[in-house]
Amino acid sequence: MHPGKLFEDLAAATWQRLADGARLGVRQGETTITDNLLLEIARLGSPFVYVLKTPQDKENAQGTDWEWWIGTPLHGWFRYAVQAKRVGPASEKYDQIGHRVNGTRQLDILSKYASVNRAIPLYCFYNHVSRARYHDYWHCYRPIEPAQLGCSVAPLRVVARALAVRGGRSFDSIHRDENVIPWRCLVRCPTFVEVFRGPPLVTPAAMSAEIVEYFGAEPVLYPKLPAGFPSRVESAEFPLGSFAQRVQQLEALDPEFYSADTEFVPRRIAVVDLTDSPDIA
Repeated sequence: MHPGKLFEDLAAATWQRLADGARLGVRQGETTITDNLLLEIARLGSPFVYVLKTPQDKENAQGTDWEWWIGTPLHGWFRYAVQAKRVGPASEKYDQIGHRVNGTRQLDILSKYASVNRAIPLYCFYNHVSRARYHDYWHCYRPIEPAQLGCSVAPLRVVARALAVRGGRSFDSIHRDENVIPWRCLVRCPTFVEVFRGPPLVTPAAMSAEIVEYFGAEPVLYPKLPAGFPSRVESAEFPLGSFAQRVQQLEALDPEFYSADTEFVPRRIAVVDLTDSPDIA
C-alpha cells in the first residue's frame, strides 16, 4: 500500500469512526483518534511509513501532536509540525481550537516550535459532517470524495484567522478556505510532491511558486533525517513485523534538529518515504 492510498484509507476510516461515534454516543478526543491512526499505521505494516515515540513527559507533549517528515533519502524531507483538532459532532465546531497550555495558546506554541525548529506548522482536522453538497469545502483537483475530509490540513494562518473572527471556528467557516485540503494532498498532489520527482534540486529556489504561496514562505528541504531515525523505512534497522517494531522509542532527540529554545516536543513523529510511490514516478 503506497503512502497516498494509506492516507486515503486513514481519512475515510476517521470520517466513519466519527460518524459512528456520534451515532452511538461514544465521544473520542484528538488524542484517541491520533492513537487510532497510529495503530492503523502499525497494523497495516506499510513499508513506506514508520512512527517514532518521543522522549517526553505529560506536560511537554501538550504543544504538538504530530511531526511528519515526508520525502525521500535522495531528494530530502519536508518537516511538518502538526496540531490535531476534532470537530464537535453536535456543534460542528472545533471547540478546542483556542486551547491554552499554562496560559499560552496552542497556536502560539505550535508557531514557536515550528519557527525555532524550521518546520512547517499545520493543523490537522478530524472530521465528519453531514452535508447535501461538499463543493464549497473541496479544494483538491481530484474528484470530490467527502470521506477524504475525514483528515484535512491547513496552514497556521487559517487557524489564526478563524480565532480572530466571530463564527470562525466552525467546520463550515474553516473548510471554505481554499487552503484547507485533504491530508492525502501532502503525499499525492503535484504541488507538494513535485520536488521529489527526478534529480534532486540544485537550489531551493527551484521550488514551485505554488508551494511557497501555500506555506507563506519557502519551506526547508532537509537533506537528511535526524540521528536515531532509520535511514530507510524498510531496512535492517527497522524491519517490517510486529507493532513494537513499527513503533520505535527514541531515547533522545537530535539537538541538531530539535532546539533547546522550546520546551515542547511532538507526541509522535511519522516518517513517510515516497521513494517508491507511484505519485512521484
